[in-house]
Order: sequence, then C-alpha cells, then structure tokens
Amino acid sequence: MLDSVCLAQVNFTSRRPQSRVSRHFAFRLRSSCKTRGVTWTTFCTAKDESERLLVHEGQSRPKSDHPLRLVLLRHAKSSWDIPPSYPDKRRPLSSRGYRSAIELGRLLDDEGWIPDLVLCSDALRAQQTVQYMCIACERLTEVRAVVLSDFYSGSTSGRNVIAELKEHVVREASATDTTVLCVGHNDGWEQAASILSERKVQLRTANAALLEITEAENWKSALSSTKWNLCNVLTVQDPREEKSKKQKDKNKKKKSRRADITETGLKFIDSSWED
Repeated sequence: MLDSVCLAQVNFTSRRPQSRVSRHFAFRLRSSCKTRGVTWTTFCTAKDESERLLVHEGQSRPKSDHPLRLVLLRHAKSSWDIPPSYPDKRRPLSSRGYRSAIELGRLLDDEGWIPDLVLCSDALRAQQTVQYMCIACERLTEVRAVVLSDFYSGSTSGRNVIAELKEHVVREASATDTTVLCVGHNDGWEQAASILSERKVQLRTANAALLEITEAENWKSALSSTKWNLCNVLTVQDPREEKSKKQKDKNKKKKSRRADITETGLKFIDSSWED
C-alpha cells in the first residue's frame, strides 16, 4: 500500500515572505529512506553565496547553449476526508494523489526535465507531491528545494504568480541553474503558464507545463518575457479513472447501438404502415 511507503526525504529550506535577505546558511543533511526495498541516502547542500550572487538581481549568467527551462507544476490531488476545522494548508494528498505524483516523477525523468532547483508552496499537499515524485525519480532527491509561503498566498492570479516567480527564481537560482521546478496552485498557475507562452494552458491536478526560452540573458529578463515556448504539458491518467472511462465508453456504445436498432425498427413500422 502506498500509505505504508517510506517517503524519500526532500530537505526543504523555508523562506519567509517578508524577508529580503538572500543569505544562505550552509548545511548538509543526511536521511535514509527505504522505498520498495531500496535504501536511499539523501544529501541537501545549500548553494555557495558567491556562486548564487552571480545571477542575483538579474545579472547575466555565463554564456551557454542551454535554454532556460521552467516547470510549472500544480500539486497532485489532495484529500477532503478531513475535519472541517482543519487548515486548508495542512490538507494531505489523497491515495489518488500519491499515485499521480509517483507517475509524474517518472514522466519528468523520461522527458529529461530534471530541475536544478525546486521552489515549492508551503502547503502540505505541494510538499508531499515533490516527496512522492522522488520515489520514481531518485535524482530529484539531490536537488535543492526551497519552501515559499508566497506560492500559496499569491496563487490567485497569473500576474501575481509571475511576479512571485520573478522575485524568488532570481533570488534563489545560481549561475548554473537552468531548469527550475515551481510547485503551486490554481488558478494562478495555469494563468501564468498561459501568459508566459501566449497559449491557452489548462493544468489539472498533477499536471505540469514545460516552458522553455532561448532568447534571454538571465532569469529576470526571461520572466519578463512572453516568448516562452510551451514544449509539453505532462498529464497523469490514474489507472482507476482510465478503467472507469473505458467502461463508460463501452456503455455509451451499447446505448447508441440500442438507439440505432430502435430507430431502424420505427422506420420499418412507418414504411409498412404506408404500404
């Protein structure tokens, strides 16, 4: 059962929304995790301050042929089987959400979009999404992850989300971070993806928009542009939902067949009556 699986530990670094201090405290944390009989040892090392400041406040990054990549991920399905007084921010993933997050980790790995940096909402369901993705994508456990309360409170509109992305990605990304995964909420997340790519993007739970831009010197200029290319939208189809959909389609075909037979019969009766 997924509920009994020990999660790969992602060491999140919290960021206060009102803080403008970019200083990082170096740390090295180790945690072991047994997932399906495999022991993982996770290391999370903070970036060196001098390295990060190469791109701080929008300074140019070293010349590279690699484009900048942004992954806007909406958290997996959360559970509503909680007391009414329970805070929304503390809602966990549902069993369907667990399965979707694991599958999403596999898809992200297959696409070759492993991030250099993870920026995540401080909502429990968002953090658990990243943790369960690590079960299928071990390399994700080695990526630095930062928790941001702004990604929860400021996710109501696309413009707000883009402003938050611009602030935090510029502040947190190092000179070598060319792919950033941002985990948050709707409606703001899909609106932000639509604005950046100038295309209609729909993000259901556990959906990820893969955005790429080549004509940008740094993250600051990149997130001020609407010339992002929408490379793909990763979607996860739950096996139970797929089975249910197939059954519905099958029943629909049966009903359609019956309707055709009935209609043919009525036509036959009408024609014989005329004779």
